[in-house]
Amino acid sequence: MTKKKIRLIKTERNGNIKVRFGQKIRQLRKQQGISQEELGFKANLHSTHIGMIERGVKNISIETIEKLSAALGISISLLFDDDYRLKNKKETLISEINGILKKQDENTLSFARTLFKELLKSFQKTN
Repeated sequence: MTKKKIRLIKTERNGNIKVRFGQKIRQLRKQQGISQEELGFKANLHSTHIGMIERGVKNISIETIEKLSAALGISISLLFDDDYRLKNKKETLISEINGILKKQDENTLSFARTLFKELLKSFQKTN
């Protein structure tokens, strides 16, 4: 194989904009603790469409990019910024927990708070 062909293969594997964009969408969605269905609902897109976007198999329109941007609460330009990372691991975990809690009613949240406090007390005693 010539150097030119090797470079082309490497670029296709690592440089496919649809794949990179899909990975970014998946990363942001997971960090917000929402499912493909929830993102689809927020963006007015079907969840299977979201899945195809995340896998990099769907060529999407500018309108779809705008919908995803609004649904994720992030600017369009940051969706294409390979260096942009939403949060560190701790912030990601907090964001995921927050995403789960947002879906609960007041009684469940009150119970979860009490349970969480007790778990932390137990955990701190063992460490």
